[in-house]
Amino acid sequence: MNSNAEVLAGIYPDMSMAGYLAVRAFSSGMAHRILTQSPAHAWVDSPWNPNRKDESSKAANIGTIAHDVLLEGGTGLLECIDPNDYPSKSTGYIPDGWTNKDIRAARDAAIAEGKIPLFPCDIDAVIEMVESAKAYIATSELAGVFDTGAPEQTVVWQDGATLCKARPDWLNADVCLHLKTTKRSVCPPAFERMAINMGYDVSLAFYARGIDRERHLILALEQEPPYACKLFGLSSAQADISARKVERAINTWAACMKAGKFPAYDGSVHYIEPTNWQMERALQDGDIDGLGYDPDIAGEGVQA
Repeated sequence: MNSNAEVLAGIYPDMSMAGYLAVRAFSSGMAHRILTQSPAHAWVDSPWNPNRKDESSKAANIGTIAHDVLLEGGTGLLECIDPNDYPSKSTGYIPDGWTNKDIRAARDAAIAEGKIPLFPCDIDAVIEMVESAKAYIATSELAGVFDTGAPEQTVVWQDGATLCKARPDWLNADVCLHLKTTKRSVCPPAFERMAINMGYDVSLAFYARGIDRERHLILALEQEPPYACKLFGLSSAQADISARKVERAINTWAACMKAGKFPAYDGSVHYIEPTNWQMERALQDGDIDGLGYDPDIAGEGVQA
C-alpha cells in the first residue's frame, strides 16, 4: 500500500504493518498522545506528517517475538545470532553481546532485512514465555480463544468526521484481545497503574468504540521467569472514564483537522504545585512551619 493511503471503512485481514501505518486515520496511539501531550505530538507521529520516520521495519524487543510466535505461529521474523560464530579475529574472544565488529554487522544485516536479531538464550526465553501463555490461556476464562479468529487484522471505521483505525492483536467473533509483554510484574495492582500510565485503558476504549465485540481484554505476560500471565479488562466505571477520554481525544483531533492547526502547549504560565508527600516531607524537614497546612487543600492544584 502506498504511503499516506486513503481507505474505506472495513476489515482488511491481509494488510501489512507498513500498510496499516500508512493509512490516514486516527489511532489509539494518537489519542493517547493528545491526552498526555498535545495535538502537535499526535500529528508528528501521524501518517499526515510527510516527514514521519518509517518504523514499520524497526527491530523491536523480545515481546515482539513472543507476539509473533504465540499469535502468528512464527512468521520468519526471528534471526538467531550465536556469539560463538563471531569470535574476535585478534584474540579469539567470544563476544559478550554486540561487542565486536562482525557480530554487529550480522545484527545490522538482520535488521536491514526486517528481522529481529536475538541470541540463543533470548530465543529460549521466548519459547518459555509462549508456552507459559498457552498454558495460562488453556485454563483461563478465554480457553479456546485462539481456535477461531485471526491476528493483526486492520479495522477501519468512520467516527463522525474522523476516520479511525485499529489493529487488534487477536480478533474473533467474541473477543478483541491485546497482548502486552512487560519486564515488570503483572500482579493486578502493579499492572493497573502501568496500564493507565501507558494508555492501555485508552486503547481498550478506543477499540471498543469501533469494534463491536462482547469483550475487549488484555493478556499481560511477564518477560522474566516464571513468565506469569494475567487477563485484564476495564470495570464499568473505568470503561466509562476511558470512553470519555477517547471522546475528548477524537473531538480534539477533529477540531484540529478542521482548523488545519495542531497546537502544542499554550502560552500561559503553569505553576508547579507540591504534592501531598512533598508537603509532608517539607514539614518534617522544617522547610515549612506547618501553620494552617492542610494536605487535602495543598494537593488540590496538582494535576493528574
